Amino acid sequence: MTTTNPSILLVEDNPDEIVILREALEEVLGGVVVTIKSTVNEALAWLAAQADDELPGLVVTDHHLPDKRGHELIASMRTCPRQGRLPVVMLSGDTCQPPGLDGIAWYEKPSTWSGWHDLALCLVKQHLPGN
Repeated sequence: MTTTNPSILLVEDNPDEIVILREALEEVLGGVVVTIKSTVNEALAWLAAQADDELPGLVVTDHHLPDKRGHELIASMRTCPRQGRLPVVMLSGDTCQPPGLDGIAWYEKPSTWSGWHDLALCLVKQHLPGN
């Protein structure tokens, strides 16, 4: 019997935030596979290329991305039956939740290591299936 490590698609363009969230996730859940895409278009192309059993357990997207907004990624995912069933969480540097998320979990990006660690723990415990 083969077991696979849990996987997360992180759609983020800030290299520092990629490093810190990846480290926090690894500390919380060793062996987690984090795939990084920096734009909505890259994320959608990557998701479309994955077989059903290769889709991530969770998609975490930034709100402000170079090509589009995170909610546009979510809206596009929701039009595809395979992608539409994936749990999605939005992160933002904004202090208020962006409009139009309709039931999508949203978190303000932390400013401290302990905040990132707590966010990683929340992502794993509350949003990553099977954990």
